[in-house]
This record gives sequence, C-alpha cells and structure tokens, in this order.
Amino acid sequence: MTLTLTPTVRQSFRRRRIWIVFALLAIAAAVATLLIQNAFSAAGRPLAADSPAPGGAQAVVEVLRDQGVDVTVASSLDDAVTRAEATDATLFVHDGDALLDGRQWSLLADSTPRLVVAAPGFTALRAIAPGVATAGVADDTPRPAQCDIPAATRAESLSGALRSLSTSEAEGDVVGCFPDDDGAFALVDAGDVALVSDTAVFANESIVDGGSAALALGLLGERDHLVWYLPVISDVDADTAPTLAEITPGWVSPAITLLIVATIAAGVWRGRRFGPLVAEDLPVVVRASETMEGRARLYARTSDRGHALDALRAGTLGRLARHLGLGATAPAREIADATAGLIDGDRAAIHALLVDASPLTDRDLVTTARDLHDLEQRVTDTLRPRTMPTEPEGTRP
Repeated sequence: MTLTLTPTVRQSFRRRRIWIVFALLAIAAAVATLLIQNAFSAAGRPLAADSPAPGGAQAVVEVLRDQGVDVTVASSLDDAVTRAEATDATLFVHDGDALLDGRQWSLLADSTPRLVVAAPGFTALRAIAPGVATAGVADDTPRPAQCDIPAATRAESLSGALRSLSTSEAEGDVVGCFPDDDGAFALVDAGDVALVSDTAVFANESIVDGGSAALALGLLGERDHLVWYLPVISDVDADTAPTLAEITPGWVSPAITLLIVATIAAGVWRGRRFGPLVAEDLPVVVRASETMEGRARLYARTSDRGHALDALRAGTLGRLARHLGLGATAPAREIADATAGLIDGDRAAIHALLVDASPLTDRDLVTTARDLHDLEQRVTDTLRPRTMPTEPEGTRP
C-alpha cells in the first residue's frame, strides 16, 4: 500500500514560519537602519554651522553672530557664489568629500574678497593655491604663530596633532603661520585666500584648545557678512564626471563578447538534446480510498487526533467554501458565519465545530467527524432541496 501525505493547514504554516521570521528580521533591520541614519543626520555633517555634535561648528558660528557678524548658510554652489557676491562677504568652505572640481574652486575664489578653506584637498590647492601641498600630521607640540597675520597673532599658538601644509613650491606671495618641526604650516595666507590645514581649528570639540578659537574668529570675523558653505552631492559637475564607458578598459567589451559566444557554443556542444515527449503509464495507480485509509491508520497509530481533525476540517471547509461561493482562500471563520446564516444554525456551535473544538479522545474525534459530515449534508440539502414526491396513482380526478 502506498501512502500519500497531504499537508494540513498547520503543517503549511510551519513550513512558511521560517520565511515569516526572515521577513520580520528584514523589516526590523530596515527600521533600525533608518533610525541610525536619522540619528547621524541629526548630529550633522562635519563643520555644519547648525551642528552641536563634536565635529560640528555651531559654537564658533554662534559666537560670530553674538559679535555682530551676519552668518548665512549656503545650500549649493550657486547659492554660495550669489550670496558672497551680493554682500561682499567672507566665504568659508569645507569640501570634506572632495566634490568640487578646479573650475568650481576658481569660481568660489573669484566671488569673494576673502576665501577661508578648511582642510583643503589636492584639487582645491591646485586651483586656488598652486604649489601649496599637504604635508601630513605633526605631533601635538604647541606651534607658535611666527607670522604677522592679525588673526594668527591674536591666537599666539595652536596645540594638538594638526595636519600641515607645505609651501616649499608655492607660487606667488604666501605667508605660513604655526610651523611644525619640518617647516610645514597650519595656516597659509595667500592674499585673498586663507588655507587652514585642519578642521580641528573650527570644530566644537577642539575650538577651546590653544588659540583655535581666536584664530577661527579672527579669520571668519574680518567682515560684517560670512557665507558658510559645505558642498553637497548635487554640486558635482555632471559634465566633468567620467562615464562608465570612459573608465572601462578597452579590452573589457571584446572579452565579454567572447565569453558570451563561448558560453553559447559550450551549451550547443554539451547541452542535453531532448527528444519528443513519450507517454508512459504510471507504475501503480493509488485509489483515493486507499490513501485515505492509510492516513487514517497513521493518525490512529500515533494518536494524533489534532492532525486527523485538521485534515477533516480542511476538506469540509474547502467543500463548504465551494458550495457557498466564497473561494478557496476564504478564512475559516468567514465560512462558518456564512454556513450559520445559510442553514439558520447556532453560530457559536458551528464556529466551535469548524474552528475551535479539540478532540480529547477517539470517541470525540469520531463524533466531531460525524458532525462535520452532517453539517456539510445540511448545507447541500439547503442549496439543492429534494424534489417533491409524486402523487400516488388513483388520486387524480
């Protein structure tokens, strides 16, 4: 005898339970990621004018405003240029992500009488201070000003492990302040452009170290107006960004084409060739009654009344749903409500029979199975009533 096990509703749920758990974990991870991103965005970008975070610059901005300096935050490159030109303002720029190209740096330098750049990169130095280069990080030995720039003179010295700028190959007149032991500087003044080697001079967490506060206020408070600009991704010049074709080596496209051709050739060479379909008789035909009896014996042997009742209920619910026109996906409680309304039966009793009842003994299981059969028969009789009996012969006039 061959047994064919049909999964019950409870078994189907168990099989899908692991995927439900994975889905819930994925949702939780997405929510956690959003919360973390919001927390970081709330802390602000490095040297953001409104950021109270350790790397922000809210402290120096608020002090400048208290001293009467009109500080405005630019939202884009065009906004920064427009504001600087309109108010003859000092323009502060920190391009920590190296988003701007040389043309944009030149545009910024031409828009303002005083450009202050924090931690300039290679592109910025080449565009606005040719010959000035980055020179690594010095130790935390205090560095005296040793120059006659007013802001540096008031600061007297800087402390901390700051980055440095080298002016050994600088073009034009440049003045270096706060030199380290190797002759590199923390501040380079090139007339209209002031280059500060490290963001620590402006950051909230280090503004009180040494003369950082005096230097920052002196450089940024020279004029009545200050434009604070941190480049964003939308400022990237699309015309200068290389396309995928431009950065792809020339041999890649021919290699991909050759690989595709080789794959197709290998498939034709080694692929299995299917002939016409051949009808074949099954080795054995299992009667439905035999399958039902086998499952019944299996449930009886293991005393698994719950699975047996689930199988009976699943069959009854499926047939009732078809009779009532509810569809195969209708919930059990909806089928129970529709059944009770059709036969005008006890709603609570029908709910218990189709959903809630749990057999404790084999007798209870047999009784419940009989009740399920009777309920289904009542629905069938209600939907398809029996024909009226014919009249006996001899009763007609």
